[in-house]
Amino acid sequence: MQGVIALLEQYAINRIMGAGSPVSHKSKAGLGLMALAGFLLLLGLGFLTYALNLWLYEMYAPQVATAITGGLCIFASLLIVMIGYLILQFKKMQHQKSQQEAMEMAVALIDYAQEELREPVEQNPKTSLALAATAGFVAGQRYL
Repeated sequence: MQGVIALLEQYAINRIMGAGSPVSHKSKAGLGLMALAGFLLLLGLGFLTYALNLWLYEMYAPQVATAITGGLCIFASLLIVMIGYLILQFKKMQHQKSQQEAMEMAVALIDYAQEELREPVEQNPKTSLALAATAGFVAGQRYL
C-alpha cells in the first residue's frame, strides 16, 4: 500500500509543478492596458487603411481604389481567421494529448493498486468484504 501512496504523491507533485501559471492572476490594470493597446492598434489599422485608400485614389478611379482597399481588408481578415483556426486546432490537439496522458496514468494507477490489493483480498475474502461494506455504508451516510 505504501507503493500506491508514494506513486500518488509523485503524480500529484508532477502535475502541480508542471502546470503553467493561470491566466486569471493578471491584474485589472494590466488587462486595461492591453485593451487600450488593442483599441489603439485597431485605430491605427483603420487610419492606415484610409491612407491606403487615399493613396490609391491618386492612381486609380475612386471605385477601383475602394475595391482594392476592400479586397485587401477581406484578404487580411480571412488570413487572420485562418491563423486563429490553426491556433485553436493546435491547442485542441494539445488538450487531447494531455487528456490521453492523464487517462493512461489513471489506468496505470488503477492497475498498480489492483495488483497491490489483490493478494490481501484473496487471502482474507471475508474480512475484505466486511471492510468494503463498512466503507460503503460510511461513505453513503456521509455523502448522501
